Amino acid sequence: MPLTRDELVSRYLDQIPYAPYPVQEEALLAWFAAEQGVMVCAPTGMGKTMIAEAALQEDVDVIGLSILSGAHLALVPRIVELLRTEGLDDVLVLVGGIIPDEDVPTMHEMGVSGVFGPGTNTEDIVNHIKSALAARPDA
Repeated sequence: MPLTRDELVSRYLDQIPYAPYPVQEEALLAWFAAEQGVMVCAPTGMGKTMIAEAALQEDVDVIGLSILSGAHLALVPRIVELLRTEGLDDVLVLVGGIIPDEDVPTMHEMGVSGVFGPGTNTEDIVNHIKSALAARPDA
C-alpha cells in the first residue's frame, strides 16, 4: 500500500539533517493544499525511494531531476529502477543540471526522456514534455 502524504513528508523531514529551505517548505505546503500532486522536492541522494513512492501516489506523468553534483550516473539508474519496480514505466523522466554531453546517450539508454543543461529555454522543455506525452499510446 502506498504511503500517505503525511507519511511521505514525515519520512522526508526525518531524513534531512537540516531544517528545510523555504522553497522546500513552500513546495510541501503547495502539495498539501492541492487536490492533485503539485511537486515533490526531495534530495536525490537520500530521497530516491521517496521520489518513486510519491510518483506512484500522485499518479504523475513527469519527474524532473535537477542534478548539479555530477552524480547523475549513480542517481538516475536507481531512480528509474525504482519507478519501474513500482510499475511506473510510462512516467517521463527528465534530467537537468550539469550533464556532460558524452553522458547524454547513457541517460537516454537508462530510460531518461530528456536531458537539459544549464541555459535550456523553458519553452524547449515544455515542448519536449508535450510531444512525449502526446506520443504515448494512451494519449
